Amino acid sequence: MNTPQLPRRRLLAGMGGLGVALLAAACGEGGPESAPAGTAGDVAEAPVGDAGEILVFSNSSPHVTAIDILTEEVTRTGDLDGLATWAWNDDNNFFDGRHLWLGTLNPAAGTAELITLDVDALTVTHRIPLGSEAEGVFLGKARQDGSLLVSKMAAGEVLTVDTATQEVTNTFSDVPLHGGVLADADLSIDAEGVERFVYPTGEGDRVVALDPSSGSVLATAESKKGGNPTRLTTSPDGSIWVQESGKHTVAVYEPSALELVKRLQTGTEPILGTFTYDGSYAYTGHADDNFVQVVDTAKLRALAHIRVGLNPQMVAVRPDFTRIYAMLTDDQAVAVVYQQDWEANSSTITSTKENTIALESAPVGMFLRMTSVGGRLRDEQERPEACRHTSAYCATQNLGTKR
Repeated sequence: MNTPQLPRRRLLAGMGGLGVALLAAACGEGGPESAPAGTAGDVAEAPVGDAGEILVFSNSSPHVTAIDILTEEVTRTGDLDGLATWAWNDDNNFFDGRHLWLGTLNPAAGTAELITLDVDALTVTHRIPLGSEAEGVFLGKARQDGSLLVSKMAAGEVLTVDTATQEVTNTFSDVPLHGGVLADADLSIDAEGVERFVYPTGEGDRVVALDPSSGSVLATAESKKGGNPTRLTTSPDGSIWVQESGKHTVAVYEPSALELVKRLQTGTEPILGTFTYDGSYAYTGHADDNFVQVVDTAKLRALAHIRVGLNPQMVAVRPDFTRIYAMLTDDQAVAVVYQQDWEANSSTITSTKENTIALESAPVGMFLRMTSVGGRLRDEQERPEACRHTSAYCATQNLGTKR
């Protein structure tokens, strides 16, 4: 049988995830709530360089901590009224350059909600009740029409939220779980713009793709028995990367029929996947290990293990290819790593941690917010393709070679 081929990469089209969605926001590309970028003929002034901050979330005070990425120091903190606990937030959504969409839980009341966080003021601007749910809420990338699909772990429901009106507009009940749960969720957008809502089922040992409009099942893939696929992330080309905690592996599926492309060995309990903005490198964080794994997505082979500290459960990558940030759950800190050309410097273990930023409270989530991007493309030939997708990107970037 021929190995399924992943679709060609798309630069900047339909991207989301840790930090990547902010590239469009920093370039003036908003979403459902964005303001006009300017009058016709205006040319955005190119930024001098990179600027931004890491937002770290905690269930105890301070609930939100902001770290400047240039000074690598904590610059501000904030507490949110009425916060019980954060839900699992990895593929965070940042539509308009101001509000971050996040899930929260109230285990005592057995309810869940979405909030929109004003990242400038560190205050909640909207609360969207999601009904009964005490175990988990997961949200991935928004659809191209601006709607957002949210999965409720124990309830076994998928909700559609209109991000313009902040209302739940539809519910898919009794989605197939194969004896498991809705363990995570994300939206896949392939090279042709086809959308699929995909989720792993944990002990159900299945990955399922739904039509995001109708809720009908498009495809189902079986994991290895005992694989326990608990987390899932879709790449910029639409392929599905599933973290299988039971076998300590990541399974890569092509999106159209969920055919297995390759299964990669990881560290103990892989829990998160994220990508460089062009999808060339994939990164896996772990819930019970001390390194971040780097994978060449074209060749599907591990290039490096970055030793960072205990349990790097969240990972964010700067779009200029200069730094990686790893949230160290047990160390109560954020590790800063220099972003190498991993292909040229590949090795079994690469110890390149530059700095460790201590936090006041135990972190449970992290988001990289870029406010100015003056970065470089890896390959100057990528410029025409990037410009074809968005002229705003070309107007606001200092393009050059990767350093």
